[in-house]
Amino acid sequence: TLFTYFGEVSNIFEQLVDTPADVIGLDLVQGAATWAAIAKHGSKKPLVLGLVDARNTKREDPAGIAKKVLDLKGQINLKTSFLSPSNGLEFLPRARAREKLRILSAAARKVGVAA
Repeated sequence: TLFTYFGEVSNIFEQLVDTPADVIGLDLVQGAATWAAIAKHGSKKPLVLGLVDARNTKREDPAGIAKKVLDLKGQINLKTSFLSPSNGLEFLPRARAREKLRILSAAARKVGVAA
C-alpha cells in the first residue's frame, strides 16, 4: 500500500495508480483537487479514500461523505476500496478520534465499502 498524506496529488494521480503498489491511499481533505483526477481517470486499483479530517475536531456528516463516495461509482471499484481518515488520528482527543471512526463506519455502511 502506498499512502499520500498532506496534500493533493492530482498532477501525479495517473502515475500513482500505475505503480506496483496494490492499494493507493489518498488524503482527500487536504487534497480536494485529487477528486477531479479520480473522477476523470478512475482507478482499477483499490483506493483508500481519506475523507475525514484528522487534523481538526470538526464533526463530518456521514451522509455527505457517502454522497461524495457514490459520486465516484463507476470510476472506482467501491467493493475493493476503503474509507479512512485523511491521516493519523493520534493528535486528536481520544473521544473525538473515536467519533471520527464512527462517522467513517456510518458512511461506509451507507455505500457498502470497508472502513
